[in-house]
Amino acid sequence: MEKPQFDVALGGSVSIPHNVEIRKLITARASEMSAMLHSIENPQRTKLVFQKLPVHMRRRVMSHNAKRMPRRLREAHQMQMEKSGLPPRSKRPSRKYRRRAQNLLLEYNRRKRSKRWLETHIWHAKRFHMCEKWGYKIANFSNDRGFRASYRAVARHCMMQDISYYSCIELIGPEGTLIDKLKIHSKEQLSFGARMYLEGSREGSLIFYKRNNSPVGVVTFFWRPRGQGIVRSLWIWVHPALFDEILPEILSTFGFTPGEGLESFESEESGCRINSLRNSFNRFRLRGPLSVAVLSDTLKLPQSPGHALGDKVPWNSLWYQEPRNENCFGDQREFFGGIKTLNSPGQMPRASVVALTVIDPRFFLPEKRKKAVLTQDDWRKVLQVPEGVSDSPLWDSQVRERLKAEFVSNNEINKFRAENAVPGVQNDSEFDQGIMAKVPVILVQSPGSSEAEKSIGFSSGLDIILPSPWGLPFWIAFMYRCARPIGLREYQSVIFENLSLNSPEVHHPDTSAYSKEALETKNQMTEAYFRRPPNKRINFTKFSIP
Repeated sequence: MEKPQFDVALGGSVSIPHNVEIRKLITARASEMSAMLHSIENPQRTKLVFQKLPVHMRRRVMSHNAKRMPRRLREAHQMQMEKSGLPPRSKRPSRKYRRRAQNLLLEYNRRKRSKRWLETHIWHAKRFHMCEKWGYKIANFSNDRGFRASYRAVARHCMMQDISYYSCIELIGPEGTLIDKLKIHSKEQLSFGARMYLEGSREGSLIFYKRNNSPVGVVTFFWRPRGQGIVRSLWIWVHPALFDEILPEILSTFGFTPGEGLESFESEESGCRINSLRNSFNRFRLRGPLSVAVLSDTLKLPQSPGHALGDKVPWNSLWYQEPRNENCFGDQREFFGGIKTLNSPGQMPRASVVALTVIDPRFFLPEKRKKAVLTQDDWRKVLQVPEGVSDSPLWDSQVRERLKAEFVSNNEINKFRAENAVPGVQNDSEFDQGIMAKVPVILVQSPGSSEAEKSIGFSSGLDIILPSPWGLPFWIAFMYRCARPIGLREYQSVIFENLSLNSPEVHHPDTSAYSKEALETKNQMTEAYFRRPPNKRINFTKFSIP
């Protein structure tokens, strides 16, 4: 029996249906709902939405920022703001938006107009105090201020400095003509034409003189190994403080006339040509007994230098088609294997030049920074330098241009790694070496100190010369092997400890570079002196200092 339903208003039991027909209900109430919506959209009161809030919840910013309103009132407030006709106030883009890749690139290009940046500039700018010298932005000293740590790195470990601001001047012409013309610029016994340097297996160093016999400064040089013809090539490496003096002297000596732009000059009379390879190379300076360990752990030689995969034909496939170049690579591999067994770079032949073709260093990176250690193999006391060990593809301008065009970005390499079944840098050895870019490099040995007050070979090391776009990948690879980076100020202390004045970094008195450096130092010290308040300045008069 159903329970009776009772309605008090009707005074008895009334049966109520168990369901309701929505359509009939809405149709009957349509006019009432329409009137309610009309009254909401067209209120009789003139108050704004945010004025209906309690006083303690009102904010001035609500008048132009709807997101400061409660969520239930936000939409109505936005509609009122649009009806008012006021232009919407644009929000300042976030820092993340402002620093996206496109904007950063434009900003970097703008900041590079006055002073040239090295390829490792952004890396250094985050960790070093930068200074403007010789038209470059150069790392001056590290933020951690480690003079003693830098000395320990030179004495026991590995120190590294980016000296890509050095400029390279290339001279091309008959060997006899080049030697005769350059003889006037060297007053020492071992000049550009010394027999020990002509084969191209050693780097020379001398003081460059003007034609009026006034010294300019120390330069280094090495020849391209002899080929089949009589035309030779010579690279002269010049400190940027000396470049503006040395280049005009060479141009006037050879009688060069401007050729293709400002970077190339030629002389019809002498049959010689000069190319300014400024900013075409990266050069890193590695010093310390573990320099060999860092290089041997970073530089991986390919099994076959001309091997490549895919439809594209890279530069190495064409270069190593010639049997002579392939034989040179075999000699270089054998010589580099002997270098790996040395305990110190000072055991290498003095000022030797070694050319190598290595695999892209972004492959085979360790998962985290790991200190490079020396191998425990029996090392050879005397290394015999083969004939073709210093012949490098970097001498060819077409190879240098192709290296720029074939540079692979980090994004593409990461895509290769992501396609692996187990992604990550630990599986780089599973890749075929044909997909890895091949990079020609040149190693130049630095003998270090020979003074009796210092240990033999102190601050000995190696310089590595790289093509233009490959500076940062090699720099980061060396950092993963715990090479300690330094700046200009730390290397000045290394030169002081080395007790050697035969360095391009040391400007001799009465030279133009010395006068400019002394004037700049004077201005910096004067500004630092007058930045102090008068009661904090040193009273030189009181101490009888003129």
